[in-house]
Amino acid sequence: MIEKSQIMEVLEDYDMDKLSIATLASHTALHILKGAQEEGFRSIAVCVK
Repeated sequence: MIEKSQIMEVLEDYDMDKLSIATLASHTALHILKGAQEEGFRSIAVCVK
């Protein structure tokens, strides 16, 4: 598993104010996006009509 410190090291190169976490909408996506929001990220769920 990737350590949080490794992820944070990669994210240092990004503008955190412009960064969002996106995933295909599903029940599992709710957990992913909830975690993203808890970590301070904006979140996007993509779905089809």
